[in-house]
Amino acid sequence: MPDVAYTPRDTDRGLSNESTWMYRGEPFVPTFVVEIDKLSGRGSQYSALDRKMRDEYFQHGVQLGLLIDPRPDFQRMYEYCLDDNGDVQCSGNSAWRDLDDGDVLPGFRIRSVVLEMALNQDLGSSSEEVDFACPERGCTKRFRSRGAWTAHAEWHREERAIAKYLES
Repeated sequence: MPDVAYTPRDTDRGLSNESTWMYRGEPFVPTFVVEIDKLSGRGSQYSALDRKMRDEYFQHGVQLGLLIDPRPDFQRMYEYCLDDNGDVQCSGNSAWRDLDDGDVLPGFRIRSVVLEMALNQDLGSSSEEVDFACPERGCTKRFRSRGAWTAHAEWHREERAIAKYLES
């Protein structure tokens, strides 16, 4: 079972409860899966999770997969997808980065800073905590870390860009 699994809403809307376990005679599988574990260094689970991604998830219909190691000194992410021939490909880029998987899930984006914040909520000591107020007019949010404040400021920037796009 993956750590995260996602199926677009329109995929299972018309399925009965029984059909959500079986679809077209096969076990129902999500479109997107994520495994979060140690992917490098001592105790690495990379090889086992790479095989699981290729031999289990994609063989049963998964279309997009991520392996993520969120540890601060070892941050890595591997993206799996199907190529034009239907073969499973793992991106050669393991760098910690933003991901935009528009082909499989149009509009879906994972921002690395938000992912890092979510996966490492216990990072930082109380001596590092500060009090940041959002500078946007009308926004009253406050933050205790630079990362959270930065991610929130980026959200405001995106919202302005979307509003501007929709106006044109």
